[in-house]
Amino acid sequence: MSQIMIRSPKNLLQRCYLPLTQIRTKKQTAGMDSLRERNKQRYWRFPKTNTDTRQIFDFFLVLDFEATCLENEKIGVQEIIEFPCIKVNAITLEPEAVFHQYVMPTVNPQLSDFCTKLTGITQEMVEGQCNFKETLKHFSKWIQEQGCATNRSAFVTSGDWDLKILLPKQCHHEGVDMPSYFASWINIKQSFADATGQYPRGIIDMMTRLNLKHCGRLHSGLGKNLN
Repeated sequence: MSQIMIRSPKNLLQRCYLPLTQIRTKKQTAGMDSLRERNKQRYWRFPKTNTDTRQIFDFFLVLDFEATCLENEKIGVQEIIEFPCIKVNAITLEPEAVFHQYVMPTVNPQLSDFCTKLTGITQEMVEGQCNFKETLKHFSKWIQEQGCATNRSAFVTSGDWDLKILLPKQCHHEGVDMPSYFASWINIKQSFADATGQYPRGIIDMMTRLNLKHCGRLHSGLGKNLN
């Protein structure tokens, strides 16, 4: 696990409304997924939320995985190759700690050229790193040490894919139980939609609409978390 020094620019957490009602579970995302699939434009409008809901969290855990992939074809089992998480103080919105680990895939140990081009993650960066099971153990230890394995902390993701699809599937494939603290999360895209009335396409779309400057690489787990 590598410790990374970061500064705290104005970011999406500082500009998006994150009410308690935004916490999402796997079951609660089903209706929204159906709506998205029916809409070919991948762009939706929602009524703005006027409810002034106070959030009750001490920390936000900003999370974004990068995974193995192929160009123009499906990959049998997608495996996490970058596991980053930033602990953010929910009151000051200042980052307090970072977990960052590259992960050695085992089903498809050789990264495709497309995967490296997309994510910036090279074969050398994953070679010799911990596998998924070991990384998950390291993360569980880190989250306990940080005092974040409670309902006073909330994961924040850009979309539902990381914690609804990718992580559960890999845990199932590896034969490990997914930690219970991953069962709910805040989808910042939905928070953005509630605050603005428009469902965004992604990080760049949200930052552009909020006049925020994107920093770092787009398809980088840690880079997305910083933004």
